Order: sequence, then structure tokens, then C-alpha cells
Amino acid sequence: YASQRLGYTPFVLRINIGLQPFARNQPYDTYSTIGFFSTGYQPSPGSDDTCAMDNSSGSSPARDPYVLPLLVTDNLEGISTARSAEVITQIALAVSVLAQGIAGEASFGSTRDRLKSVLGTDLNALLTVSRAVDNAIQVRIGAASQPTSRFATIPGNRTVTVLLLVPNEQFDIRQDYLGRLAAPTVRVMMKTVLRNALDGQVLPFDRSKLFEALSPSLERIGFSKQAIAIATAGNPSILSSLIFFVQTQQRDRFNGCLQSLKARDRTVEAVFPDSVWVVLAETISRSDFQTASVSLCDPNARPRPLKCKIFTDIPPKTSPVATPKAVGTVTTGGTTTTTTTTTTAPPR
Repeated sequence: YASQRLGYTPFVLRINIGLQPFARNQPYDTYSTIGFFSTGYQPSPGSDDTCAMDNSSGSSPARDPYVLPLLVTDNLEGISTARSAEVITQIALAVSVLAQGIAGEASFGSTRDRLKSVLGTDLNALLTVSRAVDNAIQVRIGAASQPTSRFATIPGNRTVTVLLLVPNEQFDIRQDYLGRLAAPTVRVMMKTVLRNALDGQVLPFDRSKLFEALSPSLERIGFSKQAIAIATAGNPSILSSLIFFVQTQQRDRFNGCLQSLKARDRTVEAVFPDSVWVVLAETISRSDFQTASVSLCDPNARPRPLKCKIFTDIPPKTSPVATPKAVGTVTTGGTTTTTTTTTTAPPR
């Protein structure tokens, strides 16, 4: 009965989390806290500045979604291991003593018993999903056990399935800042930290390093050093606004902000806008915060702006229509006989 929460519409949502470490055998566990919010991003031009970032969302619903991990079990791996290299040394010593005579038999027996006591199965959790608050979950992607390094962060994709209960008022008719019909949207925000698998210490994250790594990429696509200096100046900078527009998928405002940069430095005219978008998208993927938006439909086919076009828009089958058609007339002794056939149109 988890999906039958009063005033909510249930959805099954699958989330793909991609983990891409730049180096191998890094002993870090990944902790991601994912929040779900009813307030979709509805930008409004708060100023004449084409690069202004406006987080206003208009009249937002009073309630956020209710989320539950669905069909989640811990993904465990088992490792049969000898926990101490000292055991190997003692075995070698016992074998050496045994080779010298019966006097070494007792020593070998005690070493064998100790070996049995330290051999076993180490369990390591690879994926754990738990609920933090009503609208947030925490995902732990554990470092895998490796023979060469005790633990290592393995690149790959992990899928998390949740039951998302969306407040019914989220489906009310809304409009964006241009007056267009706005789709019911759930905003997803994810914050990620890396912790050392051995001592639990958090790996420090320096956001300024992202901008330092961004400059060479901008130069490769045609930005001059002067254009980069103009883009990174001020708070918020033009570059910060461009990143924000990429993250919130506002291509129109991205183009306008990039055009304002071109007006200040003509060398940017030769830069292909799509290449700027891709470079900034790569930078966003290395951030500790990630966002996404989920557009919803109305599965109950109520008089709302959007409906799930699965079964609701299939036209009903019409009954076959019988059409009489005369095919011949015969007159015999003053009696006229008309022969007709009836054709039936196939159902639509």
C-alpha cells in the first residue's frame, strides 16, 4: 500500500548514476544524497542583463514528493582471504621444521589451527540505498575489493529504482516566464562526496580547480585569453551564468549570454556555440552537485495540461457500416426483380 498515499500520484522512477574515476585503484567510497523537489525551474527575466541568473520559481506547490527506495537490496561481494602475511611466514617456518623431524609436528599442528581461524569470508557492500528524509535518499557506492589494492573505485553505471509519490497539486496548470504551458516537473538535486574506504575521511573538493582546468579547454575551442578573463571576471561571472544555463537546459538564455560576451570580445565570434556547451557540460560532470529534471504526465487522464499518451489517445473502434449496392435488374412478364449485395466496411 505504499503507493496509495492520500493526495499523491505514484510513479516508478529509475535513476542512472555514472561513476567515472580518472585513476585506477583509488580507495574511495561514493556517497550521494539525492533530493526530489516539486518546484521545477521556472525562470523569469528579473533584469535586462542577459546573463542574469534568476532562481525564482513562481507559486510552488506546498508539498514536495514523497520517495521510497523500491526493490533495493544490498549488493555484497565475498572475499576469501588470509588476513595476515605473517600466517604465510609461519606456514613456511612450520614446513621447514617438519622437514627436520617429528619434533616439528606439534608446531605445524598449532599453525594449521591458527590458519583455519583467520581464513574466512570478508563481506563488502557495493551498493546500498537508504532513505534520508521524506523527499531524499542516500546512495552509497562502495569501493570494490582488489587483490592489488585493498579497495578500488570501479567505473561504471548503477541503477537505482524508487517509488516517487508526486503531490496532486503539481499537475495544476502552470506557465513559464514566456507564458507557455509548463510541464509538471520534479527537480532532482544530487550532492556527492568521496570518503576513504579505510578511515572514512572525506576527500577535499576545491571548486576553483574546475575553473582552472576549464581555461585550457576554452582556449582549444577558440577563446582568447582576453575573452576568458572577461568571462571569469565579476561575481557572478559570465562563465558562471553560462554553466548555470547549461545545467538548467536554457538554450535560449545561454545563446543570449554568449552573444553578450561576443559583443565585448569579437574573437568569440568564431567560436561554435555547441562546442562551448559541450565543454561546460564536461565541467559540470566533475562538480560535486548534479541536477536533473523529470517531466511528468497525468496517468489518470484528468482534465490537466498533460496526459500519458499510452492508452488514453487511442480512438475507439467503430461498428461496421453496411452499405447496400444494386448490382442488376431483371424484368420478366411485367415483374421487375432487383438484385442487391451488401458490403461491410472493415472496422477502423
